Amino acid sequence: MEEAERFCARLDAAAETGRALSFWWRDDDATEPTPELDRLAGLFGEIDEARRPPLGLAVIPDGARPALVDRLAREPHIAILQHGLAHRNHAQEGEKKSEFPLSRPLTNCLADVKTGRTRLLQLFDGRLLPVFVPPWNNVSHPVVEGLTALGIQGLSRFGATKGACGECNTHLDIIEWRHTRGFIGREAAYRLLTQEAERRLAGASEPIGVLTHHLAHDEACWAFSRELLTLLANHPGAAFPPLQELFALREPGCPTTHG
Repeated sequence: MEEAERFCARLDAAAETGRALSFWWRDDDATEPTPELDRLAGLFGEIDEARRPPLGLAVIPDGARPALVDRLAREPHIAILQHGLAHRNHAQEGEKKSEFPLSRPLTNCLADVKTGRTRLLQLFDGRLLPVFVPPWNNVSHPVVEGLTALGIQGLSRFGATKGACGECNTHLDIIEWRHTRGFIGREAAYRLLTQEAERRLAGASEPIGVLTHHLAHDEACWAFSRELLTLLANHPGAAFPPLQELFALREPGCPTTHG
């Protein structure tokens, strides 16, 4: 049995028990209208409106253009997430790439987060969710702890959640960044999705997050994105809860812990 069949079998198992596994989709690095962004929006537009999943689009504030606001005005299913400030690496030698590493002064980090949020609020207003997506999925614990005071209620990184209140991560990045910078491969992608689905069937509650980067896609990435999106949007064993439900809709005063 190939990996896609194994994954579908897990969705079937969920549907047979009267439940659906929760998924969500995040795409990073938007700043302006591009043919690639049009293509991404077109994939979602192919899905019947009643089944069309929401898309969390992580926008880089420093590069965001008013033209992007106009382009997204006709895409009501796309919500804006804050993607750092300038997507600039401030990590020192020995640290993973990060715009907000532990080595950087906390006041500088939080000032940049605030500047980025202000910029996106000016542009998108009600379209902006209070969700922070750190570039390279890396952000120091002190910065995470300071987000709430800036009006940010949600956080999205990569991998298993680390305990931050309002955290909803992604688990499948369809690009292999270290070597080929192309599609990771259909078998590898479905193998990972199968593993994540099995965790949910065993009791894990967090939604399965799919991560794409429209500006970096090769044709194999586009083909797989269409295939997966169509499958998930139409399978009774898969569901896309509203992004507002997945993120920062916690009670005021929710404690924040870190792993």
